[in-house]
Amino acid sequence: MAKLRAVECREFIKAAIEKADEMGVPVSIAVVGPEGNLIALERMDDAGFVTPETAWAKAYTVAAFRSMSRDKPWWRRATRRHRSTRG
Repeated sequence: MAKLRAVECREFIKAAIEKADEMGVPVSIAVVGPEGNLIALERMDDAGFVTPETAWAKAYTVAAFRSMSRDKPWWRRATRRHRSTRG
């Protein structure tokens, strides 16, 4: 897997902030590597004081579930498993 670079994170954060501004919602954006390690974090003005920690936790969780699933997202596997146990 290619290493995520800080310059790429800045581009993503800029795009996310532009969208949040467009929507009128101040947010925090966290970018983590495949292991869940924090690479970049930014809190917009007027975003809640707890939003940076929440953004990091959400990004970490996505990384954790992706590492557990090689070819399919966890929610698709869970849905298929759930359907097969019915009936």
